[in-house]
Amino acid sequence: MSSPASSAATAEHKPFSLVEILIVLIIIALMAAMSLPIFAWLRNSAREKAVLENLRKLDVAAQQYYLEQGSNTAPYEALVGPEKYIDRLKSVAGEDYSTLVFDSAAPELSISAPKIKGGKVITLRRASAPDKP
Repeated sequence: MSSPASSAATAEHKPFSLVEILIVLIIIALMAAMSLPIFAWLRNSAREKAVLENLRKLDVAAQQYYLEQGSNTAPYEALVGPEKYIDRLKSVAGEDYSTLVFDSAAPELSISAPKIKGGKVITLRRASAPDKP
């Protein structure tokens, strides 16, 4: 006489029905559709943070330039490049840093980032302007 455990092991498994497979596919598609906007938001958020970090780097380089040169303004070309304060600066959202004006008296730096949803303007608010020489 065979035990119930051995008879269950020899029983054939019923294949999945078409309806069950379609339900699983629909659930996966719904989960993907719900996650796509979140991924887009995360990508935009990461780009904003990268642009803001680039502005911070430029601000620190400009502050150093002001101190070393005794100037109140700093051209982009004097800040970025080989053998300068920043070796290179990578654009992450289609922004053009070379158009920025670096003035020690300006309370903020702003740049337009066209690849961020709506062509957002990213602004770095400076803590305080340095004393003029």
